[in-house]
Amino acid sequence: MRWLKRREYSGVEMQQRLTEKGYCDSEIQSVIDDLVANGYLDNTRFVDQLVRNTQAKRNGPLWLDHMIAKHQVGDVDLESILADLAVDWYGQALEFVRKKKFFLGDEQRCYRSLWKKGYCDDMIKSVLKQLKCGGESSEH
Repeated sequence: MRWLKRREYSGVEMQQRLTEKGYCDSEIQSVIDDLVANGYLDNTRFVDQLVRNTQAKRNGPLWLDHMIAKHQVGDVDLESILADLAVDWYGQALEFVRKKKFFLGDEQRCYRSLWKKGYCDDMIKSVLKQLKCGGESSEH
């Protein structure tokens, strides 16, 4: 229970932690079932927190998809959470580039950075085009 006071966990993550502590599979499943039944473990809350953290770190949608697959919480209505939080991936990518102060001639470095953050090729190209065509440099 101490773990759940700090942050949300996925069922898979909780299972891994309990396995590391040496509990057997039947005990682990019983604990997880109890936590879910009592509302202490909730995949929707976990994904909501994951999306918020993704935004705070300016990670992109591919990164989020990877984390959702890793934690096996694909059953959650992600579109609803993204709509509630008004996630703007393009704006987030643009803000990331501006904060990193990439220069207009630094497109490859900018591309790599956005790719590593989990932005898709089309979005990266749009951001680079906006910076190039919009006449905006990220030097502020």
